[in-house]
This record gives sequence, structure tokens and C-alpha cells, in this order.
Amino acid sequence: MNKGAGKFVMSSYQENDAFGREVLVNWLNDQEWAKEVHSKEDYGVDITIKDHNGDEHSFEAEVKTNYPWTDMDSFKFNTVSFLGRKKKWEEKGFYYALICKETKAICIAHSSTIYKKEYREELIIDTSDRSGADAFYRVPKEECNWIAPTSKNTAMTPQAWENYTTKLKESSKAVWKVAQYLHSFKYTVTVPAVHIAGSPEEYADYIDEGDIILHRENINDIIEVKHQSWDWTSHSDIPWAEIIVCAKKSFDRHTQKPAAYFLVNKQLSHALVIQTENCGEWTVKDIHDKKKDWIQTMYMITPSNYQFIQL
Repeated sequence: MNKGAGKFVMSSYQENDAFGREVLVNWLNDQEWAKEVHSKEDYGVDITIKDHNGDEHSFEAEVKTNYPWTDMDSFKFNTVSFLGRKKKWEEKGFYYALICKETKAICIAHSSTIYKKEYREELIIDTSDRSGADAFYRVPKEECNWIAPTSKNTAMTPQAWENYTTKLKESSKAVWKVAQYLHSFKYTVTVPAVHIAGSPEEYADYIDEGDIILHRENINDIIEVKHQSWDWTSHSDIPWAEIIVCAKKSFDRHTQKPAAYFLVNKQLSHALVIQTENCGEWTVKDIHDKKKDWIQTMYMITPSNYQFIQL
């Protein structure tokens, strides 16, 4: 049944409320100033915080979808839209938190910042859920506070975890193919054992220090191998000006940086070899990973600058 604009839509509420509340509560529980966090489902303000002075602070969560962001710079609009119907709690004062469904990043503004006459707009809504005039407050994004996704908020979804474990098992084929390639040049190589975490919660404890160790000239170089889903064998097969090398945090966390990345094609016949001595030429971009359902900051390269080799 179609509702009038500005009306409460139960289906939308049930779909998003638990998700948004969980993300916001996780973040609030990590704040030193928050002594007590109370979340209640009574169709009023979502969350009440009591600080160490005994003062209470109210938070309202709303989930946003279809335009992923991780911070103010990646938010693609100049203003942030807040619902006018939440204004009914303005007198009490509350913090209005927008949760990004894709990344679990948070944008927060206080009601005293949001509900100003100069920010108010009235729009005609015509969707399957609602139709009619609805009030919004468009606040300059510089007036909002932006909280990047935390490790707690960016835990893998069940689908992402299944994809991760499957991909890790399959990647060993590419690792051994590259190891054989390097060994053909009379290099000694070590392929460390693969250990897969038992659950998403244990993922961080199982991060390895490299797929292959290349022993040469009294130096033990780290070689990383990425088994790709593409079947490229030459530069002319690549449809993009830039491609991903690796996740930025994956590269940055290494005390000893990998010497090279081998981006191996699907059929294990060819690879692009990315020497990391040229990492200063890499660019950085936020990429939405559809399988893992999050945003990752990636290092990118221009593939034409790098060599294809036959394995």
C-alpha cells in the first residue's frame, strides 16, 4: 500500500533499522566518553547514551544505500540530506547518524545544525512506498562529522567470508605456477603453508607475510601472487586504463615490502609483473567490492607500463 510522503514505512524500517542500529552502537561502545549505551526499539529516538557526568545524549540512525562513501571526500554530493520528519525531536536535541549500507561508514550532525530554515527543501516523492510532498534538510557536508568504517563495523558478511575462503583455496594454483616460473631461472624459492582462519573473527590473526619467498644474493624477497578472474594474455585485452595491484592496507602493513606482485590470469598462462620499486607511480582509489560488500582503498597502476610474461 502506498503511503503519503513523510509517513512511516514499516517495510523500510524493518529492513534497515537493525543494521543501522548495530553499526552505530558498535561505534558508540568504542567511545571513551560513553559510559552507558542503551538501544531500544520503540519507534522513538533509537539510542540513548549516558556520559561519565550523568548527562544523556540521543542518537537517531538512518541507513543510506546506492551511493557508497567512506569519508567526506568520497561522499559524492555537496550537501547531506536529512529527513524533515525527525524534526519532531528537535526540542530535546539529538544526533542524527546516517549509516552507509555498503561500507558502514557514518555521517553525523546534531539537530541544532540540521534543522535551519535555509537548509529546508520540499520535494515531491513518488515511489512504491510513498507519494506526495516531503520535507528534507540539505546540510553542507562540511558541517557534518564523518566516521570512517572501523574494523568492528567492516566485519565480513557471510557471503564475503565464503568468497574469501574459496578464493584463498584456489589461489594456491597460481602461487605454485609462479613458484615454478621463478624456479626455472635457477632461483631457490619457499612457498609457506596456507592457513585459513576458522571464522571471520579470526581473519586478522591469519594474515601472512607473503605468498612466495625468493632467495637471491643473500636477500629474501617477498613475492605476492594474485589469481585474477580475467583471461588477458596481452595489453590489448585490457579494457581499462587502470587496474588494481592490491589493497592499500595490505601493502602498507608490510614491514618488509613485497618485491613484486604477479597478477596471474584465469587460465594460469600469463601474468603481469608489478615491481614495487616503482610504487611511487601508483595511484590510490576507493573501490566498491561487490562480493565483499564494502569499500576498499586500492593501489592502482597503468597496465601498459608493466610487462606481461608467459608462465
